[in-house]
Amino acid sequence: MSYCLYCDTPFMEQVSWSTFCGVGEEEQLCSACRSKLNKISGEICTVCGRMLLTLDERYYNNHICNDCTRWNENKMWNGVFQKNRSLYEYNEFLKEVIARFKYRGDVVLATLFHQEIQKMYDKHFPAHIVTYIPLSQERLWERGFNQAEEVARVLPKCHSLLVRLIDEEKQSKKSRNERLAKTTPFTIKKGVETFIRNADIIIVDDIYTTGSTVRQAGKVLKQVGANSISSLTIARG
Repeated sequence: MSYCLYCDTPFMEQVSWSTFCGVGEEEQLCSACRSKLNKISGEICTVCGRMLLTLDERYYNNHICNDCTRWNENKMWNGVFQKNRSLYEYNEFLKEVIARFKYRGDVVLATLFHQEIQKMYDKHFPAHIVTYIPLSQERLWERGFNQAEEVARVLPKCHSLLVRLIDEEKQSKKSRNERLAKTTPFTIKKGVETFIRNADIIIVDDIYTTGSTVRQAGKVLKQVGANSISSLTIARG
């Protein structure tokens, strides 16, 4: 008998030869909760990973959505970012899971994503250097952990490469254009340049929404000599 990590409902885990031998995946969610997670599938935007099925055909061309086309046409950001891949759509259920994990201190919920994030890494980003979006010191003190780090730590070659200079709340009060026009909220951590130069780097975060956060972080990594920047996230907003 197992208990759902989210709703605490008891359930009988299906046993296969792989799980019996200790090499299979351990179920952490009951079937009802797992059914509410909507995996990204089918045709996606080759840049941001958005499911194209959710868009009218007017809003994408050659498997690239209009948002990503605008990013690529902006001289300030062209060439900074390669691609994002996300595990799930950011629906109401996942929104609540992430809120409980991120804001209410239920850090064990990070383990719900470890197996799938490892699979996604192995499929799309083998041998890439891994880092994650940092929190400001104030926010880290308040929460006691960094949600992106808790997801990223199971991946190989994971390093803390970035420092956040500007508090997230202050950034959130600005418009998108203001955030992009101002100085980046990130800088490079001292002594990590050798991990960055000529490296293909994956930035792990919880949600990809507009792509501005990973691009701002990616830009400072590129300035130090990173070869390419991509991101790996739990949810595609």
